[in-house]
Amino acid sequence: MKRIKVERMMHNGESRIKLIFDYDISLIDQVRILYGSRWSKTKKSWHLPYREDYISYLYLNLKNVQLSNDSGNIDKPEIIKTEVDKEPIIKVIHNKMQNLFFITVPYKYRHIVRQLTKARWHSESKLWVASATVDNLNQLTDDFENINYSVEVKESNFTLFAIKEDKFDMLEDLSEHQVSELLKFKAWMAQKRFSANTIKI
Repeated sequence: MKRIKVERMMHNGESRIKLIFDYDISLIDQVRILYGSRWSKTKKSWHLPYREDYISYLYLNLKNVQLSNDSGNIDKPEIIKTEVDKEPIIKVIHNKMQNLFFITVPYKYRHIVRQLTKARWHSESKLWVASATVDNLNQLTDDFENINYSVEVKESNFTLFAIKEDKFDMLEDLSEHQVSELLKFKAWMAQKRFSANTIKI
């Protein structure tokens, strides 16, 4: 169990939470991906933006830690104990028509999704989009299983992009008169020495 002492502090006029703990590379790797986390050379500690639920937030996002303050240990909230016991899930929507995965993933694990083929972030919907390939799915599953997440894939027609229709398929056939006029126009262009690519029908 890794121990972290937490303190309120002000930094550049901003209320922050200071994290004090012994050097531990695995713990540092967890802390550095927390939202807004920064290292202070002067205070020789990590700190992050203050939030009212920072105790719950830290217990949810840091593994095997015990938080404390000047008064002693800080107990883990009951609601957090319940949520931690549940297996976290990464939800993936598979659109077969567009051959795309739409992926919901915690911010701190965005680096995993970035490695997928043709992965990109859709800022308006807050979803990751990637090619729906077997390799992408296997990589996603393997990487998240390593951190005790399961991947849930759901088939759906959900999309964030307009489906392009073949507009030519919706055109009516030309009448005999229209075909005749078109051929006359083609002959006129040939007479005027338009290129073959221009008059190609």
